[in-house]
Amino acid sequence: MTNTTLNKSERAAYTPDEFAKLFGRERTWTYRQIYKGKIKPIKGFGSLLIPAKEVENIIEKGTSVR
Repeated sequence: MTNTTLNKSERAAYTPDEFAKLFGRERTWTYRQIYKGKIKPIKGFGSLLIPAKEVENIIEKGTSVR
């Protein structure tokens, strides 16, 4: 098993509010993206989190998520 560490500037996941702020949107926008199936959250650990990979996916696609 490899030991991976994150730099302080790297995030593994974001709250819905943090995720929305990355794109200049409101928290409800994040929930709409989840319900539309455009982003896949991590569920079941006491709170909803959006993996940092979802941010990368949106940026890589180069399209705006509406």
